[in-house]
Amino acid sequence: MVKALIETLVKLQKENEDIVALIADDGELYHALHEAVPDRTINIGISECNAVGVSAGMASCGHLPVVIGGGSFMAYRAYEFIRNQLCMQNRNVKVFGIGTGMAISILGNTQHATEDVSALRGLPGLTVMTPATPEEVKNMTALALETEGPVFLRVGRSCGEDFYQDGFTFEPFRIQEVIGGTDMLIFAMGSIVCDAAAAAGKIGGSHVGVINVHTVKPLDRERLRMYGAKIKKWLIVEEHNINGGLGGAIAEAVADEHLQVELYRMGLAEQFPTGYGTYQELKEKNKLSVEDICQKCTEILKR
Repeated sequence: MVKALIETLVKLQKENEDIVALIADDGELYHALHEAVPDRTINIGISECNAVGVSAGMASCGHLPVVIGGGSFMAYRAYEFIRNQLCMQNRNVKVFGIGTGMAISILGNTQHATEDVSALRGLPGLTVMTPATPEEVKNMTALALETEGPVFLRVGRSCGEDFYQDGFTFEPFRIQEVIGGTDMLIFAMGSIVCDAAAAAGKIGGSHVGVINVHTVKPLDRERLRMYGAKIKKWLIVEEHNINGGLGGAIAEAVADEHLQVELYRMGLAEQFPTGYGTYQELKEKNKLSVEDICQKCTEILKR
């Protein structure tokens, strides 16, 4: 996912001299960008609030800043600056949070970004995007830079299976069907979309469909209405707290649009992620593995 981000951002920086990358870390991403575009890649250091403040000033002077840092730190530590300096002023700044969800698995809860969507989508004027695959990272990096106003792009862990290889075409700001289903739909965002697709495949037939919600805000209510008219059992699966996340966003839309659907949610229920280990081990420990999704779908289908 990070490699796809680097490749795309380097290409875009070379095409547009207004794009300036401000990096709040000193890792692979900074060195790769600095080597390719040294005069417009700035290492701010581990100072996320400062990075956002500087970016707001640069945007006011006509630059197109991209602030990149750890997902949890960009969302939580820099939240006040995103709110006051970017959203209130409608600054054209793009904030990229790397390692969202439980992607930074071995470093523990302080590194996880599993409540960020809840906080961020409440900010007026902020667009929130969460790509699922490397190809989608490329598309959404370009889209973020084309979108006027502040944008937060969540970059998680690569899911391995890139459904774009099967002729899947990216549609900006739309929720998109990855797998068609007749009896129920799974809605998911980010890397866990691929786990949802794997679960639907294990169940077999055409019972369970999978919908990729790559843009959480603004949420594509038109297609929610379309799906709600056809399929009545919906499961939201998210690598995030269920309070205020994707499930909350869809539940609000269901209420506002008076959709007659059965809504189920699957994620972190009033808790921080449990345990340490690999990314896969954390999904298993927190009941978000492919097998857990299969089990939940089977229960819903029997109702």
